[in-house]
This record gives sequence, structure tokens and C-alpha cells, in this order.
Amino acid sequence: MIATHEVGALLLALGRAGVELAPHPSDHARVRHRPAALSPTVAERLRSHRGAIVGLLAGVGLPEPGTDAADLLAERLGTADELGMATAPGTSGWMLALGESLGGVPEAVACDTPTPPEPVPSAVDLVEQRAAELAEDHYRDRAAERHWGFYHWWQMGETERARRRAKIVREGLAQSEVLG
Repeated sequence: MIATHEVGALLLALGRAGVELAPHPSDHARVRHRPAALSPTVAERLRSHRGAIVGLLAGVGLPEPGTDAADLLAERLGTADELGMATAPGTSGWMLALGESLGGVPEAVACDTPTPPEPVPSAVDLVEQRAAELAEDHYRDRAAERHWGFYHWWQMGETERARRRAKIVREGLAQSEVLG
């Protein structure tokens, strides 16, 4: 058999990209493709497997009748036909079916699997999370205040200490009035 797993993977990639292949009308050793511009990597892979692809387009090297690969090809072509896809040799539906029957492995399976949506937290969870964040922030701020305050407390003069004490007392009275 001319075709390999690499050719199957290439046919799957080309079929997924919507590329169509056909033998060149005047030179049967060449392959035409639409769209005309392919990425350099794909173009190089197409050049390296040109002989096998030309043979497959001509009907040479297809899976032997009665084998699992031939049954899979017929099943996939039937499915593609039911979906309204073109299944003539060289079309994307034909390449997808043939690539899978040749044992090609899709290269970008991760793109096809959607990521599961993030779970939406309930309002209670959000409130609890915010309360925990606030408590943690409050504890951290108070610890920094205590450290920073003690450090500067002994450096400032008596007048500044008295002014700060009065401010702390005023704030404490204002908070007690709000709470009371």
C-alpha cells in the first residue's frame, strides 16, 4: 500500500482546512490545490507525499475492498454525502474520509474539545469570599500599623504624640457613637 499514516494525517489536516486537491491536467505527476496559498509547512508535507497523493487521486493505493479500512472509508463517505459534503476525489469530504480510513490521527484534537465553562459562584460564596478577604486585609493592615506606629512613636516628639493620641480618642468616640 502506497499510503501511510503520515499521508492519512496530512489528508485529515487538508480536509479540515477546506483544501481541495486535483491532479494537474497536463502533468499527472503534479497536484493542484485550492486555495493556491498554503502555509510553508503544509506545502512541504504535500510535496514530500506528492506521489502517494497523486496515486490516491487516481484510485491507486486505496484501501482493499473487504478490509476494515475500506468499510470505514465507505461509512465516512456515506456520512459526508448525507451531510451534503462533496465526496468526489480531492474534495475535503473525500480527504477527511480517506485520511481517517488510512489511520491518520487528527493533529489538533485539542481545538475540537470545548473547555468546560467556569462554575458561577453563588451570592453566598461571593459574600463569604469577600468577608474573608476583608478580614485578611484588616489583620494585615493592623499588624503593619502596629509595627509602623511603634517604630515612629518613639521618634516623634511629645507634642506630636499628644496630637495623635487625641486623634485616636476622637476616632474611637466617633466609632462608638456610630455603633451605639
